[in-house]
Amino acid sequence: MNEKKLSIICVILYLTNMCKNIQNMFQIMKKYTGKEHVHFIITEKNGNMETLLRFP
Repeated sequence: MNEKKLSIICVILYLTNMCKNIQNMFQIMKKYTGKEHVHFIITEKNGNMETLLRFP
């Protein structure tokens, strides 16, 4: 992974915790990644939500 993708992941991780509306999260991802469809998985681990992004 390059530095840009890591920064995007950090931003999305932060925003995911702030954002409970899934549709809004899609819009945020589109804004930061420039992609209409970003594949992502949300898992719950130790009560914390973490997001793993896969870039096509």
